[in-house]
Amino acid sequence: MRSTRRRVLLVAVPVLVVSTAVGVLSAAAPPAAASTATSPCVPYQLPGMPGAGQGNVMWVNDAGVYAGSVADASGGLHPAWWTHSGSDMSAGWTLHVPDIPDTTFAEFLDVNPGGVMSGFAYDRSQGFVYDSNTGDLTWLPGFGSGLGSWARRINASGVVAGSAADDTGTSYAATWRPPYTNAERVHAPGESQNVTFPDGTHVKVGSEVDGINDQGTVAGYTFLGGPVHDVDQFATTKQWRNGYAPLLQAFTKSDSGVTRLPAGYDQAFGFAINNAGLVVGASLRDANAGFLPAYWLDGVEHDMGAPADAIAGRGLGVTQGGWVAGYVRLSDTTRSFVWTGAGTLQFNEPLPGYQSSLAHAASDVLHEVAGFSTDDSNAPVPTVWQCPATFTTG
Repeated sequence: MRSTRRRVLLVAVPVLVVSTAVGVLSAAAPPAAASTATSPCVPYQLPGMPGAGQGNVMWVNDAGVYAGSVADASGGLHPAWWTHSGSDMSAGWTLHVPDIPDTTFAEFLDVNPGGVMSGFAYDRSQGFVYDSNTGDLTWLPGFGSGLGSWARRINASGVVAGSAADDTGTSYAATWRPPYTNAERVHAPGESQNVTFPDGTHVKVGSEVDGINDQGTVAGYTFLGGPVHDVDQFATTKQWRNGYAPLLQAFTKSDSGVTRLPAGYDQAFGFAINNAGLVVGASLRDANAGFLPAYWLDGVEHDMGAPADAIAGRGLGVTQGGWVAGYVRLSDTTRSFVWTGAGTLQFNEPLPGYQSSLAHAASDVLHEVAGFSTDDSNAPVPTVWQCPATFTTG
């Protein structure tokens, strides 16, 4: 089951070095935490389809609509949402599985306060908008004649953020506004940079926005080519002929312009933004580490406090009240985390009997975190963590 981005370059990009001024200062990253506390948030399993319990919660709004996907017994993936009644989180769930035509493998990726959802059909590479109140469905166009659109977020006004492909197959950061008749280019910095591979092939690697707030400010990343510091190394390995490589540059864009966000060490990407301008995503901590959860406030980058032995991770969702949900990958497991705006992130235990967990979303109003737990077969089951009313990571 797909739960994050389909773009493989996110995990395939070499750790390279860029020497460009970004116009804002990076805070000195605090020392990496030697260990990370376990949160007191209690996991609960949400129901799946008959004969199959697999699923994933991608977002929860403050009204208690949980959007994501469920699998059927034959392996098909269906966009779905859950609602809950009563105070007992182990019961009272209702699963809603609408009929989305022309796809058998799709999921909802976000839901706004009004119950309007953005989603993506993996088997047709196209994003869509679905109104859970009326059942209205709108497929989102790309920039070219093909389908090629990715609808990651939707704000309170129904504006969708993601990416759209042109006729060359390159995806660029995009937004769609109701009635969603055309994609609008965001024009991210460096998105048209050519990368030359050893065989002489020239490729444009584009850009993407995975976050949007209610003011319309978007957060995302671009593959911004930059000079390689260790020229001898890259000449020997023949990775890049023109001395440029795809380097992840985090950015935000609002009506006032583009802000390039600094990294802890050279590369970073933004994944979500709230109305206060808090951006979350991931940043390289040092030359030898992978991307780890980070946040930006007023253009300054901060480490979120993953443990020193963390291999990778990212912040995936941020609430209006400043709660962040995401994951950290360790050598033997992956853990969902929650961060409430201060202190260091805390891990959420998976469901009893499960090995790993990952969180996409949180609600500081409901005091909940949402995502999935997985067993030894990596089969995800939809999971919501209920946190104490007074819970804080500060």
